[in-house]
Amino acid sequence: MVFSGFWMPVLEEYAKSYRKDVHVELIHMDAVISPSWKLYSNNIRNDLFTVNDVWFFDGAAGRVNYSISMGHAAPKDYKERDHWFVVHGGGWGMGTYKETAAELNHSLDLNIVIHRLADDQAYGAGHRYYMVKPGWSPWMKNEEHEYTLPPFGEVINNSFNEDTRVKHSFYQLICNSKAIISKPGGGTLLDSLESFTPVIFLEPLGEHEACNAELWERLGFGIRYERWMSMGCPLEVLETCSENLRSYKTQVLHYGRCFDETAANIRSSGPGFL
Repeated sequence: MVFSGFWMPVLEEYAKSYRKDVHVELIHMDAVISPSWKLYSNNIRNDLFTVNDVWFFDGAAGRVNYSISMGHAAPKDYKERDHWFVVHGGGWGMGTYKETAAELNHSLDLNIVIHRLADDQAYGAGHRYYMVKPGWSPWMKNEEHEYTLPPFGEVINNSFNEDTRVKHSFYQLICNSKAIISKPGGGTLLDSLESFTPVIFLEPLGEHEACNAELWERLGFGIRYERWMSMGCPLEVLETCSENLRSYKTQVLHYGRCFDETAANIRSSGPGFL
């Protein structure tokens, strides 16, 4: 399963040098083709492996096709959630989230995802600050010698505090928040869909993110930041978005289960695959 076109040269080398029975699921996590897939969409080596394009979000058709279950936290009913908003800039900390956090300093209670310990309290002392464990990399193993998801925790007094009792703590934070304030990346859409948490969209980075925002607005799952602010930051609008997400989710296919069927079909098509 490949979530970025940038991995295709690695897979091609693997197929040429090590295996001749490779099947690749090309996962598209944006409503239109993203920059990484544009680089390789017209020259994927189909002679090296079988491929299947999987579109989680379909901007042209105006629908969501697939989701991936988080499976570790049940979204709270909207009225029971804390009056806090998650603010972040995606996995790379990009976009205008810093400026937005500063602008909202005295308006909303914010759970702000930062990327440097030095940014603790940078946007106001009344907010909460979170980050991935400093120094962590995907190649590091935990005490059980297993690869893990990024250790996530709260920053208090410039010190990282991980709650090791909680799995997927960032997702649980979202499940108890009124909205996600972020640029419209594909991962953010997935968090929104699974947690029934509306997205207040900041400035998109690229055409693919702009199309993501258009899809989410079209489906009634989110609202642009400027529009929401101009309306006086009404919670009623966000609650409606949350209800729309909860209702729509019943139509969305579980990608893991669909992949099981794909794998079974490939196995039956000939020896050696999967």
